[in-house]
Amino acid sequence: MRTSDRTRLAAAGLLFAAFALAGDPPDPKAEWPKKWEALAQKAAREHATIGKWAASKKLHNEAYPEFVRAAELDPANADAQKGLGRRLEGGAWVDDPKTPPKKGAEAPAADVPGLLEEIAKKRAEAAKKLAKEFTTLAEWAQKNGLKDEALGLWRQILDRYDPESEKAHLAVGDVKQDGHWVPPADVAKRDDAAKKLKEAPKGEALKDKTDTEKVLGVSHSKRRSAHFLIEGPYTDDQIAELVQIAETARSLFLELVGRDPEDYPEPIHAVVFKEQEPYGRYVKADAAIPEQDKKAYAAAAGYPSMNPLGFAGWQGQNDWDYVRDLVAHMSVHILLLEHYRAFPYPAWLYEGVSYWITDRLLKTAKVYCSGFSTSAGGGRDHEDVRGWKAEVKRMERDGQDPSLSELFVSDLSGMNMRRSMKAWSVVEWLAAERKKDFLNLIVELRSGSKPEDAAKAALGVKSLAEMEALWEQYVRAKY
Repeated sequence: MRTSDRTRLAAAGLLFAAFALAGDPPDPKAEWPKKWEALAQKAAREHATIGKWAASKKLHNEAYPEFVRAAELDPANADAQKGLGRRLEGGAWVDDPKTPPKKGAEAPAADVPGLLEEIAKKRAEAAKKLAKEFTTLAEWAQKNGLKDEALGLWRQILDRYDPESEKAHLAVGDVKQDGHWVPPADVAKRDDAAKKLKEAPKGEALKDKTDTEKVLGVSHSKRRSAHFLIEGPYTDDQIAELVQIAETARSLFLELVGRDPEDYPEPIHAVVFKEQEPYGRYVKADAAIPEQDKKAYAAAAGYPSMNPLGFAGWQGQNDWDYVRDLVAHMSVHILLLEHYRAFPYPAWLYEGVSYWITDRLLKTAKVYCSGFSTSAGGGRDHEDVRGWKAEVKRMERDGQDPSLSELFVSDLSGMNMRRSMKAWSVVEWLAAERKKDFLNLIVELRSGSKPEDAAKAALGVKSLAEMEALWEQYVRAKY
């Protein structure tokens, strides 16, 4: 045998021996549970540590969600379980009635702002660290063909640790629009509404003066379609666009409530002003408004009218998108009042449905029928609805969302930002998952049933708390 042949055989023998010693490469499916358990335990310790710190500072509302998250990740984490008021019994953690979890804040009021800033920093530091580790494991799972496992990790990154992670958003299929990451299903729904808007009638231009023009001594552009007469000090093209928006909002509303296009044929008269002064004169001239209420109406951004059907509003310093949103929002208000046929109407339904329509049609929520001025209500900083799902999920997770029992009895003056966002979300959930039940709920409510009785009859739940739990499941799974 030649030397070169012996060399090749020796090398092959060494290579075979190396493979024999190394064995088969690790099976990713077998490796996954160990890798996930290690990461979950590590993440649980991070959350439990923050929870213990918050509890030591008597910020119980801040501590509670940290303990919940830690227990979800690692049910064996004793700090988390004790923080949730549980004790170990027979190898299982059970609720201990002697040590229920504390709620609220017992820290001195003057210390709370500073403590909240400190816990926010702790959360941010932990989130940055955990986002990196979750990303590493997600990439490993993806590389090794564990698609479902990787998807679950990417979603946890977005939900908990880095809502702006481009890698995670792309991995779950989101699309970036104007700085917002949007689920593909929402893109499709809004594209469908955009198509409807493009095909909607623009109405016919009118030459004769309307009664509004005659009374106020002004000149408006105006158009009439099958269901709307819209006028205002805008160009004819702008009025045509508003007619299309109103007609499309009407179409989407009728689809939502299961009515035919021929229903509610009485035309709606809309007047939109650029400035408050002519709007105020319009209010003064409206005989349908009681004299003692005219001052309040004149100070408002607009109002609906049922006799005759119509609405008015004014633009002021707002942009054109606000006017577009106003027409869609108020058109739905009038249609819902026609459909509901009872007074008083539920404010959450009144606002939630209008936002559900403007979400799909314009992606905006620029019009609001209450002040949204208090920080406790969440402020007014969410006018692009594409950011609402993430915010609603955050509120639900942190326990900042109002309960359904609170929301369902709120009047219009009490519809702050958080309540309005939740109202939108409840409508979105019912429309997407339980359309028939949603329609039955409206029937029950307008028949005079109390909210809890209406929910029991329409959704088959035992209480509003059970309905709340179903909504929470939907938000956690879909948002």
